[in-house]
Amino acid sequence: MLLLAAFCAVIVFFPPEGRVAGPLHEFLGVLLGRATFMVPLAFAVAGVVLILLEHHRDVRLPRRRLAGVGLIALAVAASENLIANGRTDIGTGLVGEWLSASLLDLFGGPLTIVLLVVLLGAGVRLAFDVKWPKAPEVPSTDAES
Repeated sequence: MLLLAAFCAVIVFFPPEGRVAGPLHEFLGVLLGRATFMVPLAFAVAGVVLILLEHHRDVRLPRRRLAGVGLIALAVAASENLIANGRTDIGTGLVGEWLSASLLDLFGGPLTIVLLVVLLGAGVRLAFDVKWPKAPEVPSTDAES
């Protein structure tokens, strides 16, 4: 996985040259748009997690945090395409276009925005383990004295 992450990093971050790197760079750019940088990062995280699980069998995988990162990635891909307003040069490619179009078809405009905000909030809460602040207790006052 780490080798695949390094290969994808070369394809994504270096200028597109050659018979293999050029078309792959363009394909990833069309598929994911500006979210292409997430591909090598996702492979690198998966590789580190697999190595960690291989060497330390007693380590528990942070499933909630990984699910939160996945929710954030999905919400951002769809949101960025909605913010781009159909412009293909600044959106998140075909994947973001498909996600946002599917959500718009299913729920309509206002409900899609609410759903994406809720998904982003849930992803942040899961990924960063955000706790809700507790209101301070107000001492009771006896008015009879």
